Amino acid sequence: IDWLTMKRFARSANAIKAVEDGTIDLLFIYSHAAQSLYQFPTTVPCQQWPFFEDCYHALFLNRHHGPLSDKRNCSLLKGAIDYRAIDFYLRMGQIVDGAEVVQPSQSLDIRVAYSRRVAYSGGVVHNLTHLIGRSVGSSVRNPISVKERILEIKGKIREEADAFLFPICFGFEYNYLSTFFRSDGLNNYFEYVNPQVDELLFQLDRIANMAARRRIGRRVLSLLQEDFAVILLAPCVQHVLSPLEIQFSDNLTNFSDLLQNMNQVTVERHRSG
Repeated sequence: IDWLTMKRFARSANAIKAVEDGTIDLLFIYSHAAQSLYQFPTTVPCQQWPFFEDCYHALFLNRHHGPLSDKRNCSLLKGAIDYRAIDFYLRMGQIVDGAEVVQPSQSLDIRVAYSRRVAYSGGVVHNLTHLIGRSVGSSVRNPISVKERILEIKGKIREEADAFLFPICFGFEYNYLSTFFRSDGLNNYFEYVNPQVDELLFQLDRIANMAARRRIGRRVLSLLQEDFAVILLAPCVQHVLSPLEIQFSDNLTNFSDLLQNMNQVTVERHRSG
């Protein structure tokens, strides 16, 4: 491959049309975007590969005030969330009947903020907040739709929300953890502070060895969940669709690898006549 052109499609129908008319050869989508693709079935047979990266639908918790300032309520929330219903919705685009949902011993009225500027499509974010609210025994009270840029919303959501729903990507070998969870991190939405986490992230940012980075990153992630700084709801699964016959190298395990190492992708075009 001598060169690569990338295009972004706002509508699934346009992406499908581009696959059918040969305008694009590879289509990258997130799991929730795949739901809308099923509404526009293509006549072109497509190969499909799932990529599992360190990307999640995550709930950042506000530990400074409100019900989640009490660690017992955080534990109640984490234990009550119906993760199976969330997974089913993200994969199938359907909310299962909540008649058999086991309600927690104590209901929690929480306000969940989210940004319309992130890569959620349609009513995904609304339905995720609904599922979270249903899990804790009540509808989520007054969901806050944050329209500002991500860097401008920290003060607003800290004062007005109990949690922030956001798709987080930990990056290549956890290189984005610092921006979300170091005490001076640019996207540290609820100003989480833990000296042990700060020290580990300082080490992480200075280490190039991949094995060491994975070890430190996993330790940080474990501490963050123990502190209830974040609850991971479900993975954001990426898919690659293509009408071409393509063979991937075993070294290509995620979207970033694929883009950076297109020379490891073998493409065969079968043209009639």
